[in-house]
Amino acid sequence: MGMRSLDADCLRAMRRLVAGPKDPNRWVFEKTWDLNPSRSKRLTLGFDLLRKLDICTVIESPSGLGVKLSVLELQHLLTPSMRTDVFEHLDRPQAEGGVSSRAGNMEFQCVTLRNGEPGLRLAKGESFVILGEVSCTALYYAAPAILQRLDLLDSVGELGAEWLVRSMEVMRAQARSMGQQALSREKEVYPVMTALSGKLGSVKLMAPTLDIEGEFISDMLFRHKELFARMFIDYMRSDDGDVNAESA
Repeated sequence: MGMRSLDADCLRAMRRLVAGPKDPNRWVFEKTWDLNPSRSKRLTLGFDLLRKLDICTVIESPSGLGVKLSVLELQHLLTPSMRTDVFEHLDRPQAEGGVSSRAGNMEFQCVTLRNGEPGLRLAKGESFVILGEVSCTALYYAAPAILQRLDLLDSVGELGAEWLVRSMEVMRAQARSMGQQALSREKEVYPVMTALSGKLGSVKLMAPTLDIEGEFISDMLFRHKELFARMFIDYMRSDDGDVNAESA
């Protein structure tokens, strides 16, 4: 890769990945916790490909909208003091509601619903979700595992760009071995990806948790095929727009 910086290489590959505030997440290396038996409330934590591999958290609602939390907001939600406030409200609901707090752009409010049941309202702008007693109990029961996963994502976060660029270089080598010197459309990249996926070790496929980078690459190849092909084409373009430019 010559003297090009890792960040520049990563940003070039992601130049067309632009997400609006309400666009759905394209998860990589994520984990989901169900917060109630019907699975209508769920918390998902992972890297978001459309947001430059930032760590993102989403709590889904039955409508599918829910709220998106930053790392700061998630950490605030799971603090011992917040847990105490929520469970005190669940034990002794107040008609006018309970403790409220704010972290980042998220407002957390202990509320009492019209049917008299207590809950926790998370609101950011026009988006909000209300967690009832069952969901709150499940959330705080899972809190140690959620925070452990957050620590893991944080520890490998800086490696995401390295893994992405390395996967692009492996793709470049695979394309050359197949005699593909100029690729300008996503569908032209798919045969290269198919050939590469067949070379992944069986351990990486059957037990990806033993190899975090293998899990990351598997997500890119199998779950985000179209985006990965688009990123590869952009990665192969030099700043002047040439395709398949050699490294300086």
